[in-house]
Amino acid sequence: MELKDLHYLLAVKETGHLGKAAQSLGITQPALTKCLQRLEKFYATRLILKVGRGMQLTEAGLLLCERAQKVVHMMQVTRQDLQALGAGTAGVIRLGVAATAAEFMLPVLSKDLLHKAPTARLEVTVGMNDLLQKLLRENKVDLILGFLPQGEQRVHYPAAD
Repeated sequence: MELKDLHYLLAVKETGHLGKAAQSLGITQPALTKCLQRLEKFYATRLILKVGRGMQLTEAGLLLCERAQKVVHMMQVTRQDLQALGAGTAGVIRLGVAATAAEFMLPVLSKDLLHKAPTARLEVTVGMNDLLQKLLRENKVDLILGFLPQGEQRVHYPAAD
């Protein structure tokens, strides 16, 4: 069975007619019939009954259509999510934030982030600098947002580059 087979079955349900479904899919009626036979063989049950000049889905056919709609929808959502990840507009950003930065900087930055990457998820850990630096070294946060006290040395973590 292939994913396109489920698309074809959904077209049959939508049109209520093999010929019209084949035409809407841009395939021949024999090709559509072969697809339906493949589905019936795969699931070992009848999915469609011919009724006069039309057709009718069996209870199994209706159940498969219901599940197929969920599968097709999930595949569309997955494609969109993967495209967003590839474009850098989605994913999870694990941010360590100092309390002062969380109050003054985070609202503005998160608003800007959500505007530019609406499907991105921000996981925020608020803590003191020593805890946040430990989390960064352990790869438990991706980035630290905070203020360095006057005169404090910047810490460079080669693994974070």
